[in-house]
Amino acid sequence: MYQPKLKIINLERYLLYVLILSMATYAIPWMRIDLEKTIIPIGGIFLLLLCFLLLIRYLYTKKIALNKVLIFSLFLLYFSIVSSSFFPISLETERIIKSSIFMILPILFTQILNDYKSLKIAIYSIIIVGIILGIYGFYNYFTGNIGGETEKDWWWTYARYYGIHYLPSTRNSDIYYIAIPFIFVLTLLFFSSLRLSFFKISLLLSSSIMFFLGILLSFSRGVWFSLAMTITVFLFLIYKGLGISKRSKLKFWLLTILIIIFLIVGLKALNYFGMYNYFIGKVISILSPETASYYLEESISNKERIEIIKATFNIIINNPFGVGQDNLRYFYPSYGLYVYHPENSYLHILAENGLFGFIGYLIFIFYPLVFLYRKIKEGSHDWVRISIFLVLIYLAISYMFNVEVFSFYNWIIHSIIWSSITVKREHK
Repeated sequence: MYQPKLKIINLERYLLYVLILSMATYAIPWMRIDLEKTIIPIGGIFLLLLCFLLLIRYLYTKKIALNKVLIFSLFLLYFSIVSSSFFPISLETERIIKSSIFMILPILFTQILNDYKSLKIAIYSIIIVGIILGIYGFYNYFTGNIGGETEKDWWWTYARYYGIHYLPSTRNSDIYYIAIPFIFVLTLLFFSSLRLSFFKISLLLSSSIMFFLGILLSFSRGVWFSLAMTITVFLFLIYKGLGISKRSKLKFWLLTILIIIFLIVGLKALNYFGMYNYFIGKVISILSPETASYYLEESISNKERIEIIKATFNIIINNPFGVGQDNLRYFYPSYGLYVYHPENSYLHILAENGLFGFIGYLIFIFYPLVFLYRKIKEGSHDWVRISIFLVLIYLAISYMFNVEVFSFYNWIIHSIIWSSITVKREHK
């Protein structure tokens, strides 16, 4: 019997890889599709095609493999969106539709990324997106006259306070595009053979240095803290969890030395750009805001963030089942605050989606974390699983400092994470 060379599952995978690669355009506003009433990312086209192909496959095979924990967490999230939207101040249908679309992604990915090879290609695609946007971000940074005087033009000030950026948003959101690939590359460097070709090792080292410099130049304290904690966990896993042979012990110290070299190069680069004092001020501001003002020559947001968190807790107590999608911003003015969110994804979900949504979100984030940790503890030491575990550590921590509930890119990352726990066969 004739067997077609291009199976539908392979076509789905190719489209999925293109969808991931399209995230390189998602971060650039002028590369989105401008319709009459809304602007959609190019990736939206591939998402529709993937849904169509998956529907055809289901109609033909009548089989679909669903992770029960994933479905339960998504059900709670979706139920909370619907229930909290009954009596909203403003019914934000666009946000509700967007949330519903994002929830399709983990289901799609777990159906398609069902083997080790496809999972690796998905990670490589994320790294490629990071390299593209890293180069684009540095281009914006250099053309922003970052080395000039403060009054030179608006671009210098914009670059100074927002660092490497792509969107008209906060640096915290933009930096995910290079922070996550950095974790993947760093893990890949550790697990790579010491006999790796000069080209490959040069590519990994140069991209990791670019990512690291971009992270420093983001001037995002939340990102720095999250990444520092992630690297600490990585080193701890290597030293305690992976078993130290002579070769892996050598790699451990090489990795430690490499991170120190990254810091030295990064500090030299900050000094070159005239941003060393600003960087020091940002670091100090985490523990001592008053001292930091000497270096920053500006007020910092710690006190305001505390007030936002207090107000958010009051809103949660008065509205345990949520205030509705994108409605939180209407409650803050009564507390003398004019912001859109609490700069904390967990509080944001709890406030807008209520208790059910919060429980669903915690399951969505932390179930894969526990699952992957157990696998690593049992002896699953392949770089794919460990890198995904570290990325999830980074995400779980970073969400305490920013709201990324409506990020297309982050939902794709979480979809890859959920796919990794559905791959049955162990690989090393």
